[in-house]
Amino acid sequence: MAEINKQFGFYGTIKNHFDADSTKRIWDVTVKKLTEMYPNKTQDEIIEFLNARTGRHFADELLDEPEDVLTMGYIMVKIALLNKLKMAPWWSYHYDVKPVAVIDRVPLFKAAIKHEMRKKSIRDLVATTVGCGAGQVYETPEIWLESEHTTVKELIIMWGFIQEKITKRSNDGNKRKSAE
Repeated sequence: MAEINKQFGFYGTIKNHFDADSTKRIWDVTVKKLTEMYPNKTQDEIIEFLNARTGRHFADELLDEPEDVLTMGYIMVKIALLNKLKMAPWWSYHYDVKPVAVIDRVPLFKAAIKHEMRKKSIRDLVATTVGCGAGQVYETPEIWLESEHTTVKELIIMWGFIQEKITKRSNDGNKRKSAE
């Protein structure tokens, strides 16, 4: 099992702002949340991600608040609100994937995603990825899609997830046909 980098990375950055017990709790909650979000990643991969330079920058983003609002509870809420859309750029950065230039195509992406969400499996994918549900930030994927807070970057990432699901479903169908 990978060891926690207590000098640098996510843990080392957090410990500069909180006592040892609070830092440990924030670490544990973050690892748990990322494990739930990425069941295909091992705990060692998640710890490696948090130990790396990426983890330090990720912690900096969580801590990027005025000192008077920077409490452990506030950080816990920010971690609880993480979803795959917010984490996708961090994983890309960790694996040194260069981001594609973003052109403002909000209406195009919104229309395309809305069209694909007519399929239940795609609507469920969007709802799961965004973290929709009772008591969540967004009750439904439609509310997320129409929100003025939904960014171009989120739309592009979501479109990528949708295309990945469509491609996988198409490939699975082709495999079944060839097996018959």
